Amino acid sequence: MRNNSYEISHSRDINLNNVVLHSHDFYELYFFISGKAVYSVENLHYNLVSGDILLIPANVLHQLKVTNPNLTYERIVLWLNPRYVSKLSTRQTDLSSCFFSCASNRSYLIRDYFVSQKIRDHLLSLENLQFAENFGVDVEREQKVLSILLDINKFLKSDEFNAPAINARYARQSNMIVSRTMDYVEKNLSGDLSLESISENIFVSKYHLSHLFKSETNITLHQFVLKKRLLYAKHLIEKGRAIKELYLECGFQDESTFFRSFKAEFAITPNQYRKLILTV
Repeated sequence: MRNNSYEISHSRDINLNNVVLHSHDFYELYFFISGKAVYSVENLHYNLVSGDILLIPANVLHQLKVTNPNLTYERIVLWLNPRYVSKLSTRQTDLSSCFFSCASNRSYLIRDYFVSQKIRDHLLSLENLQFAENFGVDVEREQKVLSILLDINKFLKSDEFNAPAINARYARQSNMIVSRTMDYVEKNLSGDLSLESISENIFVSKYHLSHLFKSETNITLHQFVLKKRLLYAKHLIEKGRAIKELYLECGFQDESTFFRSFKAEFAITPNQYRKLILTV
């Protein structure tokens, strides 16, 4: 994300390659318009229908798989800097709470006709204002962002929204073995997470586990473990932990491997990330 406030993109593609499992430091509001695709967040998979809204918190692994590349895949994506959302919030109204509730409930989908129409109108208006330079347009853009976040939060806090029911009805969990593997990794980030160790602990052949995990997630189990450890490292840095100590807690055997892996994943060193956190 290049801006320190928000970015919006409205894209249409044919024959788009699948997006690899990834995460980012900012919030994402994803609005699906057309095509045939599956959006995965951690071990939950949503078969998208037009008008679906997905809310992706910061530092949560997600990916998109286009299941029919011959159809036009159209979507609007709004990226929001958490510090910008915090600035728009008040003591009474925390506009980032929609993303935190998604993370705590592990429910990321909004599928509601009236909310969808309202958010689509807001997003299209914000897109039209993107490159305008007339007087007051900056205020209008901010008002649109506020409207989007306010309407989303109001809906999630209303009696109309039921996170468990949404998940039960529309979310497909990963294969049971893959889900158990992800849970095991999450709970043992500082321990031995080799393929051999994981397969022994979840009582599955390492060859079967390796093949199944790759076919379900499009990345290897080793890559998944590395991503989860690095996300945990970011969390510890944000909590003020000393960098020279935390790499062991995140399962890295030495500091140099940790530094190289962190920079390769996030294009910034752990020390640079800490400075970035301290300057905001």
